[in-house]
Amino acid sequence: MLQIGGLLLLRFNLISPPTDVEIYGVKVKINQHFHLRSAVDPKHTFSPPVDIRTVAVIDSAHPANYGIVDGPAPVRSGSHTPHLAPIAVVPRGEGFRLHHLARIPNDNLLRPTTQPGTETGIVVEHSIAVEVTYRNLSDDDDPKAGKGKEHARERRKLVVSKPLDIFSVRLFSGDGRSGARSD
Repeated sequence: MLQIGGLLLLRFNLISPPTDVEIYGVKVKINQHFHLRSAVDPKHTFSPPVDIRTVAVIDSAHPANYGIVDGPAPVRSGSHTPHLAPIAVVPRGEGFRLHHLARIPNDNLLRPTTQPGTETGIVVEHSIAVEVTYRNLSDDDDPKAGKGKEHARERRKLVVSKPLDIFSVRLFSGDGRSGARSD
């Protein structure tokens, strides 16, 4: 029996941007990569498409919770709605902080990360990606920005990702019952 779950604390700090910036949203995703190896021929491998799970969406319709999780809130998928207002307007040289606590999906959606040295036919790797949707306000005044104001008003996305280990946890007691306490 696998048991996965837990909390993920996102701390987003934008420190002294060189231009005025509107931040429209922050999305946190866990990417799950599977690598399959044949038990008969180890050189025969296959990697299906990456399984992407959205863990948190923070925008003007779904504000950051700053560390308070009341219950498992449904996370919507897809891109940010274009008509939403920015969650922050950050002046040049100032900063912006955001904290959000989200629940990691359970083992119905995520498998534990395969640890190095494990001999198995199915290897699972994870990465976490933070996607920031923003717009530079200074582009509106820059004639070199591109095709006029329509181009300058386009929102941009910045994606930062890094490897992530997800562990399975199971409690055992002395009498063999999972989660039971032996006194």
